[in-house]
Amino acid sequence: MGRPKIDPHRKIRELLSHTRPSLSDATPPIDRYEERLAECGGLLQYLGRRLTAANYYDGVYERHMTLQRRMTLVTLIEGFERFLKDLAIVCVDHLAAITYDDRFDCFSSTGTELALHFGAGDIGKAMCESETWLSNNRINERFRRLLKSPFGEDWSEQLFPNERQRPDVARDDARTLAILWQVRHSITHNSGVLTEADAARLRLFAKQRLECCNEIAPSMDDIRHVTRFLKQLATDTNDRVGNRLASVLSEIHLADTDLFDAQKEANELSSSFKRSLTINGCVGVV
Repeated sequence: MGRPKIDPHRKIRELLSHTRPSLSDATPPIDRYEERLAECGGLLQYLGRRLTAANYYDGVYERHMTLQRRMTLVTLIEGFERFLKDLAIVCVDHLAAITYDDRFDCFSSTGTELALHFGAGDIGKAMCESETWLSNNRINERFRRLLKSPFGEDWSEQLFPNERQRPDVARDDARTLAILWQVRHSITHNSGVLTEADAARLRLFAKQRLECCNEIAPSMDDIRHVTRFLKQLATDTNDRVGNRLASVLSEIHLADTDLFDAQKEANELSSSFKRSLTINGCVGVV
């Protein structure tokens, strides 16, 4: 008796039910991202320990681990994109009910996308989750508009500034992040191959000569350095966005103290950003 025929269409649909619980939305975005960083590091360390104790051919080992490290690199970068979305969601959720200007026009979610998110009952997720956050310019535009003063000009700072933008001290981080966005693109869209176009873009960002048509083959040191960089960048970004959001909420509360309870809002904001933030003189408790 032959093996029963497998229906690939049904099997792929079954894949959708193979899930595991994710961290609660109540967990601060910075904690969620650091958990992902730790998972990636733990995976590579575990594989390294297990395979070192076994008999293997050096060439085979390196070929497989290079592929694993490349996949891990994408996860680190995509996790940072998710972290930025989570920060934006927090901002929208704190501002949506108490502002009435054009700050949310920076999002392009369609009516259909909003309808699909309606069941979640979360306006921040409805606006932010369907967007991509893989370009410094796009990220800057959204946060500058989102965190502007009520009926005022966009926030004067850029999260990830180019050579002509403020703040100066964040420019090196922005250049390095731009490199990682492009690396992620090369891996996910070109199987890790640096096409001529990819190499040309990276040459502009990195200011160094690159050979095209080679595959990206990250080392363990590369993974460690990327992890360290993104962890620090996430911390700095978390602080800058939290401080600015607290400042905007202070302006709103100062103009109309009946809009919301400043102490309660400060406590909630401090919990979301995992640091004490002050709204119109009320110091938040973490």
